[in-house]
Amino acid sequence: MTLPHGRTEATITDLRESYALALDDWGTTYFIFHTALQQTGQYGFTDLRLGTRVALTPIDHPKGARGIEVEVVWR
Repeated sequence: MTLPHGRTEATITDLRESYALALDDWGTTYFIFHTALQQTGQYGFTDLRLGTRVALTPIDHPKGARGIEVEVVWR
């Protein structure tokens, strides 16, 4: 789903110690560093689980698509 201001929703498909991968509804996989997750007070990077929906701002990076300004939509 595309959200206002160029943001999109994606689902966490892989979790590692310092990063996660999230897949959007159009098949794009975003690399998310643990520091990209916005600390909203309720959820942090350690709260992510496989299947968690996140809202993110997509950016192009030489190594592939990245997600920044990531917020948990639902766990």
